[in-house]
Amino acid sequence: MTGSVHIRQALPTDAGEIARVHVESVRAAYKGIYSDEHLKKLSADRMALNWLHEEKGHLIISEYAVFIAVINNKIIGFSDLGPTTSKSVAELYAIYLDPAYIGKGIGSSLFRKCVANAKQRGFQTMKLTVLSANSPARIFYEHMRGRALPETEIEINTGGTRAKVITYEWPDLSAVRTEGRTPDSRFS
Repeated sequence: MTGSVHIRQALPTDAGEIARVHVESVRAAYKGIYSDEHLKKLSADRMALNWLHEEKGHLIISEYAVFIAVINNKIIGFSDLGPTTSKSVAELYAIYLDPAYIGKGIGSSLFRKCVANAKQRGFQTMKLTVLSANSPARIFYEHMRGRALPETEIEINTGGTRAKVITYEWPDLSAVRTEGRTPDSRFS
């Protein structure tokens, strides 16, 4: 990895590059989980439009915080945080990285940025839902001290197939570190 990583809040003008990373990372992470047909149909152009949609676009709705990781003016990862139906609980919707940058601490940096933002906004707890079969993501979230809630594991239709998802929770954000590297950053 050449150059230093800069994490900043995403702008609407970043939608196309965020969508590119999103498509590349989904294709890599969900190969063998989602159908090949579904993965081939993913479109960065359509995803970019979703990020900017006036009713659901996380890049333009103020309740959401999207952060990007940039190296040499290239977006190589992003995270997405927002509210839930509970005032005290934030939801981490995504952390995705360009596959070439996995294992370099960037995912951990994006995670910590989301935790810091959630704390700043008064959230006390954070949760996320992940595909049960996505072992690398589950290892990462467990490494980040997330607690899997087995009672939340359900089967859904996603990615052209039926798959199980499970919720992870950080019940006390005040106890989650937001600075420095994690003890072992192999998984981020």
